[in-house]
Amino acid sequence: MLTVIILVAMLISIVSYMMKYPIKNNRDDIQEHLVKWENQTSGQSNFKLELIQAAHLGESNTYVALYKVDSNAHFAVLEEGFNGHLRIIYSGTNSSSLYYKGIETSEGQYGIVIGKNINKNIDAMKVELQNVSFNYIVKVPDDPYFIVITKLPEEIKEKTYAGFKFFNKQNQEISVE
Repeated sequence: MLTVIILVAMLISIVSYMMKYPIKNNRDDIQEHLVKWENQTSGQSNFKLELIQAAHLGESNTYVALYKVDSNAHFAVLEEGFNGHLRIIYSGTNSSSLYYKGIETSEGQYGIVIGKNINKNIDAMKVELQNVSFNYIVKVPDDPYFIVITKLPEEIKEKTYAGFKFFNKQNQEISVE
């Protein structure tokens, strides 16, 4: 009898874990669950969602997805479970054309820049962390919506915030709205 109880408890634990991490690690399944997530969080059901990119942050158990809802750029942070499946931890968007998010992983801090470059006038940007003395320059992908992921130095252990400076193809600083 005790063996049956232990087996039932193990089965319940396994099923519970599988339900906690339901997303298969492939593009179609991630997009399908992002649609469900947006339906739950926004209460809207008549929108067009397109997954643009999903990226693994180093060798950590953290992933970031860039997607658009109608014409707005959104991102989601996903966590990988022991079963290799994912779950959405949180998502966000910003009304501005560029957004910085510091993300803590099991491998340390990452700086994520999510943005729109519809007119493709931004060639590069300088990311200046506000609460620590560190900045870096990144090339902006030649896509209308993009995500740039940078592993931050190990010395940076706290959540980071950033400001930007933008440059065109002639390396001249430009303003972006």
